[in-house]
Amino acid sequence: MTHKAIPTKYAGHTFRSRLEARWAAFFDVCEWDWEYEPVDLDGWIPDFRLTSRAPECSRYHRTSVLVEVKPINEFCQETADKIERASKTSESWCEVLLLGSRIIEQDDRYNPRSFLGWLWERGYYESPKDGPPDNQGWDRAAFTNNRGGLRYPQRGDNSRDDDLVHNRWPYDFCAEYGAFTCRLSGFYEGGSTRDIPYAKAKRIWGKASSAVQYKGSEASE
Repeated sequence: MTHKAIPTKYAGHTFRSRLEARWAAFFDVCEWDWEYEPVDLDGWIPDFRLTSRAPECSRYHRTSVLVEVKPINEFCQETADKIERASKTSESWCEVLLLGSRIIEQDDRYNPRSFLGWLWERGYYESPKDGPPDNQGWDRAAFTNNRGGLRYPQRGDNSRDDDLVHNRWPYDFCAEYGAFTCRLSGFYEGGSTRDIPYAKAKRIWGKASSAVQYKGSEASE
């Protein structure tokens, strides 16, 4: 059964669906810098662009991640193919985050991680500044909590000890098995990150949902 999208106002934008507005509110809760429908690619208009705040020593400095929002609960190959075709013919290349209807829970009682969706990432040793990637694939996007940690540059970067600075942003995401560097802060911790338990991720998602729920009038602007 297909549900009709409900246009929703939030943060000065009229989103095409309540789900898009909910993700925008989620980005705000996470203190991420976002733009709505930032660019028109060949056959695909991304819903958002997330801008990295990574320090100059990081390979993710001054990069961004494009975002597609779909009412899905599982990885959609058809949507992924569309994104790949449009991205490969674009002059500017970005990694892409595919988001669904909710936060994803890892089905593991001993390691209750949470995932935002799926990340189309370049190869581990490739920089987002290198242009179109030689090696790229989809991986789940792990939701991480890095407040108070140090932002370590990614391996292969030219850096010094004084490049390590405290991370001021609490939430981020990285690939589950690929490049572990968090995309928006540049945080890197030698191959491991502080994963956010699903219960906490669900509370954050609930806060975002409350910000755009119907209250008898337009959602808050």
